[in-house]
Parts: sequence; structure tokens; C-alpha cells
Amino acid sequence: MSESRGIPEQEGQRIIHEGHRKRFRNCYREAWRRWNEEMPAKVRKDLCARSRATIIYDFAANQALIEFDGADGVTIVDPRDNGGYLSLVFEDTVVARLKKFRDDGLSTCGITTREQKRFAFQEPPLLGFPTIGNLVVGYVLDKLESSYKLSQKG
Repeated sequence: MSESRGIPEQEGQRIIHEGHRKRFRNCYREAWRRWNEEMPAKVRKDLCARSRATIIYDFAANQALIEFDGADGVTIVDPRDNGGYLSLVFEDTVVARLKKFRDDGLSTCGITTREQKRFAFQEPPLLGFPTIGNLVVGYVLDKLESSYKLSQKG
């Protein structure tokens, strides 16, 4: 994690410790396992990249509910039924979300929504949470779009 968005690297490493990073890895590992094993190849072939990203996100977000349930210092906020996105709040300080990165420059795609603007400009996306940093945990596809690596930007 680098120093940005108001959170020093050392503090970020303390808050998003190895146990949490392992949980994030498990979220994407399970999402990609489900994509490859549960989605028939014929169906995967017919889907566009945007659809794949949405399905991977849903699988990863559902796994995050399992991985982070009961984790010390983590609050799960899941407004997805109302058009929002899953947020994980660490120690009332860092808000993390899951996302697909477009490239190694860690830019993301998507329609700019009010929630995304609030997240990008460090406005507390949840009333009552004194957040000081945002973190996007996601994946970058290889050139063949057949494998991925995890990255984070915050």
C-alpha cells in the first residue's frame, strides 16, 4: 500500500494486515474458480468483458461476505440491493471496495455515480464513519484475459 489519500503506508499496512490481504485473495480466487468451473464454457464465450467483470464482482463480493464476517475491526456494508456496491470498513478508518482494474496503471472502468464520486473524493460514503482513506482491491487481467493478478490502489 502506498501513501496516498491521507493514509501513511505504515498505518495502512497495520489496518489492512496480512490476514485481511489473505481474505481479499480468497475472494478473487473463489470468484475465478466459480467463473471457470461453474459457468459453462459456452456461456462464458457468449458473454462480453463487461458481463464477465460484473459476474466476477458478484462472486467476489459474495465471498467477501463470508471471508470478512466476524473479522475484528471490519464492518461490512452491503447496499447492493439498492444499486450500491459492497464496502468493507476497516477500523472506522479505511473504506475498501472491490473492482476490476483496466490495466497495470490501475485505472478502473465504470459509469461515474454519486457513490463513486464520494468514494474518490474521500467523502465518507457512510454517515457516521470518520474515514480517512479509500482502498480499491481488484484484479488485472493478462493480455489473453485468461489469468489475473491482484492489485490495490488507495
